[in-house]
This record gives sequence, structure tokens and C-alpha cells, in this order.
Amino acid sequence: MNAFESNGIAYLLKPFSKERFEIAWNKFLLFRNSTSSDQQLNNLTKLIQQNFAKGSYKKRFTINTHQGIYFIDTQNITFFEASESVIFAFDQSGKKHLVNNSSLKEIEEQLNPEYFFKINRSMLINKQHVEKIERYSKNVLSVKIKACKNYLKTSQSKTASFREWIEQ
Repeated sequence: MNAFESNGIAYLLKPFSKERFEIAWNKFLLFRNSTSSDQQLNNLTKLIQQNFAKGSYKKRFTINTHQGIYFIDTQNITFFEASESVIFAFDQSGKKHLVNNSSLKEIEEQLNPEYFFKINRSMLINKQHVEKIERYSKNVLSVKIKACKNYLKTSQSKTASFREWIEQ
């Protein structure tokens, strides 16, 4: 954190790959050659756009079972739930699928934040499947997801950012 607060360009941990080093080095060269703050802002905007263009979001997940492998499209997933170190994806019919990813954070990083939001420590929901929202308590909302019997609750710390995200 101190590196970024003091205008650091990148943070490399050993062992780092050549690709990570090249990205950091290119950022350094870009900023070193900039003369004005407007130029730096333009360069930063270009870098961000390049990174967004390069990184695409996951379109589907592979589900391994004892019978074989099948796929579930991301758009058909209503929400993800972490339960005792296991991640489940729920589809539009309410069916539960065991996902191979190790953490909800890992899944969140692979999904488009325009459509997916982590409402609490253990749940990540798809905006396209939100049916309605009700107040649960002063700082908590209940979210009704299509094809899900139960309401999902936001954590107090996520409620404000959830309200902003759901309206976009």
C-alpha cells in the first residue's frame, strides 16, 4: 500500500514472471517520458483501456462430476455461494452446481462487475436475475433472486455500494 501511496507504478513479488516485469517496466517508461499532468492522465487512460481490452471476462464455468464434465454459461448463473470452503453456482432452474474454483474472490475477479456483485462474504449475485429488493433491517437489504426460494441478505458494509451498483 505504501508503494502505491507514494506514486508507485507496480508491485512485484518474487518470483515474478517476465510478463509482469515487462508490464511494470512499460508503465515506468510511459510515466518517465511524460512531461505534463495532462499527458500523464492521457497515458494512464490508455493503459487502463489496454488492460480492459486485453482482459475479457469468463463466459462459462466447467463443472466436473463423476459422470463427466459439463459447462454452465455465466449468464445462466443466478448467484454463487461459498459454504464451508466449497463454491456452488445456482442456475436459472435453481439447480446447484459444484464449482472447481478455490474461492469466491477468485470467481469475482473473473466476472464482469457490471453484472456480478458480492453482497456479503459468501454470496455473489447476478444483476440480471434480481427480481426484487426489500429492506430487511436498517442497514441490510433482502434480495429476491429468480428461481430461488430464499431471500439473500446484503452485509451492512456492502449495502450502500450494492444500492449504487444495482441502479447502474
